[in-house]
Amino acid sequence: PLHAMLNDGIRAFDLRYAHDVTNTTLVFWHGVGLQSQTATLDDLLFSFYDWLENHPSETLFLSFQFEGNSIPNSANDLSVQTLLHDALTSPAAKHYFLQSNTISNTTLGSARGKITLLRRF
Repeated sequence: PLHAMLNDGIRAFDLRYAHDVTNTTLVFWHGVGLQSQTATLDDLLFSFYDWLENHPSETLFLSFQFEGNSIPNSANDLSVQTLLHDALTSPAAKHYFLQSNTISNTTLGSARGKITLLRRF
């Protein structure tokens, strides 16, 4: 389904994450609705990376938000933040995420084949 969405032209994704029910990995939620019991943050990112390898002229936009209503006592605590940090700073992430200190250094050319993080205000 993800590759179909990408192939259909969707380039921006609103990803709401929290611990899975075992508190061991990050998965995706919408409120109390678990989107998948098996699709982890790492799985999703590697799917994006795979798609970008086959579509190097494209760019993707991701927005991450902690979903606090997922499971009882869910918290955006150190373990959640560490899992997110590790996923977004892995060697693969460093290759595929656009790294820039300022927006003025960012061009469409530099974003091709990359993922840009969107920030919520």
